[in-house]
Amino acid sequence: MTPNPWRGIREAASDRRSGASEIVRRAAEALAALPPNDVEEAVLTLIRGQPSMAPLWRLGSETLGSTDHVATARSFAIRVAAERDGIAKNAAALLPDLVLVHSFSSTVIAAVATAGARAICTLSEPGGEGARMAERLTQVGVDARVVDDAVALLSVDEVGAVVVGADAVGPQGVVNKVGTRTLAEEARRHSTPCYSLAGESKLLAVDLLAPRPFERTPMDLFTSVITEEGSLSPDEVARRVNEHPAHPLLAELLEKHN
Repeated sequence: MTPNPWRGIREAASDRRSGASEIVRRAAEALAALPPNDVEEAVLTLIRGQPSMAPLWRLGSETLGSTDHVATARSFAIRVAAERDGIAKNAAALLPDLVLVHSFSSTVIAAVATAGARAICTLSEPGGEGARMAERLTQVGVDARVVDDAVALLSVDEVGAVVVGADAVGPQGVVNKVGTRTLAEEARRHSTPCYSLAGESKLLAVDLLAPRPFERTPMDLFTSVITEEGSLSPDEVARRVNEHPAHPLLAELLEKHN
């Protein structure tokens, strides 16, 4: 049991460094330790703190819609934890020898390492997550380096694909770190494949807010979204997101902020 579940909720809501799977794991653990009467306020705290993180919206929607919030929260966390390996395996079959990656994503790290590819990391300002990305890639045996002007490299034949993660995948596109759209547009201009790696937990039937340092990139700029279930075309993604509506309480909250 979480010693102080509300502390866990607040820490998950304010975490700006950990990946989605880690944040969801801690949030789910804290939710499961709360009494039923506290669940709604805890979910709202998580969503207000992480408005662009779809897995927390999915966790909140499923928990609010369940008669057993403890089992539901724990089951969701287990599913999210299992996504990365499946995505990495599916992505590795598509990745070329040299990829351009943007921002920080543990799923992208796993995929590039599984593929045995080399990586060029964008600096990813503001925040400079590219340095941490390159360091982590190097630690798992990937030949990686950081560059300032990633867009110029897309005209170089050796760069075989742009690979990014995702905080959310909705009807209008992929929410990820600012700079993703420019890279995707340049990839399209140079006929370079552009992949977003996103677990099923990041698919949502509503478009979440994308405040800086995030932005939304239109779905049609991606070659595909690679999930643990396989590679989905933009049209397939458009159909799949509708299978995951937000709980009415959360949909109402989103509506108030739009």
